[in-house]
Amino acid sequence: MLHSFNVDSGVNCSEYGWKPQKSFISSHGGPCAATLTYSVKLVKPGVLSYTYQYTDPSILFNFEAQNDQCQSIDDVEKYKWPRTTDEAKWRTSTVQLKAGLNVLYWKTVGMGFSEKTRKSQPVRIKKIEISGVAYTSECSPCAPGSYSSLGSKLCTPCPENTYSESGSSDCTPCDSLTQYAPKGSSKCLERPPCTKQDFYEMHTPCDDMKMTQIVYKWMEPKICRDDVPTSVPLPTVTEKTPCPPCNPGMEYSNQSMCAFCAKDHYSDGSEPCKPCPPSTAPNYGLFFKWWPEIPPGMYSRCMSLEEGGCMSNLVWQPAGDHIRTTTGQSLDAYLILSLDVPGFRTKERIINGQSAEIGTVSFTFELICSQACTFVFMMGSNRKPVTEIQSWIGRTPKQHFSYDVTIDDAYTFNWAFQKVTIGDNVTSEGVANDVAKIYDITVLNTVSGGASECQPCPQGTESQGVLYRCIPCPAGHYLKDSENLECFPCPYNTYLWKALPQGPESCKSCGPGLRSEDGQRCYSDCRVYLFDGTFFDLTTLSM
Repeated sequence: MLHSFNVDSGVNCSEYGWKPQKSFISSHGGPCAATLTYSVKLVKPGVLSYTYQYTDPSILFNFEAQNDQCQSIDDVEKYKWPRTTDEAKWRTSTVQLKAGLNVLYWKTVGMGFSEKTRKSQPVRIKKIEISGVAYTSECSPCAPGSYSSLGSKLCTPCPENTYSESGSSDCTPCDSLTQYAPKGSSKCLERPPCTKQDFYEMHTPCDDMKMTQIVYKWMEPKICRDDVPTSVPLPTVTEKTPCPPCNPGMEYSNQSMCAFCAKDHYSDGSEPCKPCPPSTAPNYGLFFKWWPEIPPGMYSRCMSLEEGGCMSNLVWQPAGDHIRTTTGQSLDAYLILSLDVPGFRTKERIINGQSAEIGTVSFTFELICSQACTFVFMMGSNRKPVTEIQSWIGRTPKQHFSYDVTIDDAYTFNWAFQKVTIGDNVTSEGVANDVAKIYDITVLNTVSGGASECQPCPQGTESQGVLYRCIPCPAGHYLKDSENLECFPCPYNTYLWKALPQGPESCKSCGPGLRSEDGQRCYSDCRVYLFDGTFFDLTTLSM
């Protein structure tokens, strides 16, 4: 059995993957694609039977079986995606195999994984049985794209830009000028002429005069040829232009990079941070609408079930007024943009049996796709596994989406783009240039980030040691507006819903048959009034 990993940049993949656990072997998925491989030679047609447990759909779990020519078995789609199981339940899957060499693969990769959020439930395999094997053990040749030396227990994938055929003892280098090969390749591929999709642009750090310029760099690893007549050359550096403003709540640090304002300070992004005036408090949040660089707390990564599916470390690229996915990965790879949010400032509240909003995540995006691409917004936290919030398929015009957060926790929000669904039969020419663009991301009422403004305190401030904090409106009251600091009670039969109440729209109606006098909760007084004037007094039933 071979444990191989598709390394994600900056992650130690040796900590993840398939691990023996006495009575079973398991994989948590994690940020690396983990593959459990078993090669077996059948002397006659046989049957593979394996018993597994797969309860967490945030992990992609894939099975494949190939012959010595890397050809998939018949009815591959029937076996490719094992069904999920109920908690603590096991399921057995059977696969028909042909005589000869069969290479079996069980692959996992975790969607939306973050070191700061809850780990997914592992995939477990407790039994693998194969019929049709010879009575005596024999060595099976290594699969194409791998090799082993004399006496080896395992087959090792060929390094990048090398290849091997079945049963090889070493890997053959490709022609470095005209050919390339991803890790674990069975053949070399011709290097194509360079196109506009083979390089990207980036802004240089702001200089002392707050000027920047656009430079162009080749995608790494560089697989195209720029020495042939039909290739597109790397553009020259542009002239210097004024640096864009920082995002709200941030300022230029050391005249080159944007950083969040200090505690109790604010900025609209175009001016240096200033301290909040007396009787005001900073309204912390994350406000990303300019993209000269990837902001603090945000990172991108590529996830693929295929060896060599993630060929470039550049996955999401800042592009000034938006951030976009890049080219250079396999078509079915997930291009993931993640944002860590440590928590929110408002305590959780239950009103009328429903969790009230304590924060909001919103973003504006666009999908430019020639076919059925997929864009998924997900979140994971310490208390909950990765969950899909909303998804979109195919070309999608520029639009805005908002999601209310009701549970205070440390979150990782994820945006995942996939050009082609795994298993779709499409050509790269049709979808290679498909792209997802995100124009802005806003997270309100966070415990970290920066303040774009300072909100007035309804009833002044109170001392907390050397610090001062707002005295909020009484429970069930809202602030009329930013100019009028007077607190107003919610009208009768309404209750306060907003985490940061300002304006009468912060009060929501209790609904039919419910009452409220304090603006904090709704209740039934056990008196029912029908539209035809009929009245029922049920108060005696509650005694």
